[in-house]
Amino acid sequence: MEADLQAAHRLARSSRAQLAAARAEVGANLGIARSQRRRQGLSAILGTLQQLAGVSELHGALQCAPSRGRPAPHGAERSPAGGFRATEPLAASVGRSREERMHAQRHELCVRVR
Repeated sequence: MEADLQAAHRLARSSRAQLAAARAEVGANLGIARSQRRRQGLSAILGTLQQLAGVSELHGALQCAPSRGRPAPHGAERSPAGGFRATEPLAASVGRSREERMHAQRHELCVRVR
């Protein structure tokens, strides 16, 4: 009878040790998963910022184009100041497109960060 109690005690101690090790491993894995989700969210934000930088560069190039004697892009006309001015339908279309794209990117970032 005492041998059975000692065996049960050893088994219980061993089981507790295994549970503690499993708990520690699960905690570590949860931390890794959180870090990975955060990195993915930050990478998405970085990608968006890189796209915005590209748009800014293109915008700068378009503003410099009149001084180089290039024709105005389709849907734009030359302004008296020497740059380009978008015609009203083009400006409205570009504005709507930009708002829709930014809304979609914000939504996507919120989903990724969660």
